[in-house]
Amino acid sequence: MPSILYYVGTHSNTARSIIIGDGPAISPSSNASVIRKMVGSAFWRMIFRIAGAGALVEAGKQICYVNYHPNEIELSDYKKSYSGRVDTVLEWFKGYPSSLATVDPLLDNIQLPTLVFWGAEDAILFPDNGERIVERMPNSELRLIADCGHFSYQDRHEEFKNMVIEWIENQEAKNG
Repeated sequence: MPSILYYVGTHSNTARSIIIGDGPAISPSSNASVIRKMVGSAFWRMIFRIAGAGALVEAGKQICYVNYHPNEIELSDYKKSYSGRVDTVLEWFKGYPSSLATVDPLLDNIQLPTLVFWGAEDAILFPDNGERIVERMPNSELRLIADCGHFSYQDRHEEFKNMVIEWIENQEAKNG
């Protein structure tokens, strides 16, 4: 999400609209305690490093879903993808405030039609982040996905799929 916003906010491009959500983009970010710990506490980053990829994935599974339950194959894949990268992920979280400081000032000037989606029960990045982004972006709208957590694209995948298709069809109808 911040990469897309940074790109459209700083580069000439041919994008006609964007879809973003469930991610960091506004400062200050309204975060759950686990994010605040990963960002602001060297002690907690050390604990996450020691616990490793399996604990990080398991925590995500417990916190980020309301409806969806990843199967063992998916969980194994997630753990493999984070194996050996926990330090990198935690460094990204440590740099979170400076990343937000780079993206946040761009929001007011992004004119592209933008669909912002958010899980209404997001327990990692609270939904008010999406509400505040939409207040700042002049041509945006927010879709809160009911009974849905942080990984909304999985948690309510059929609704998410339909939302994306509807957005694209509406944008094509408007722009020809």
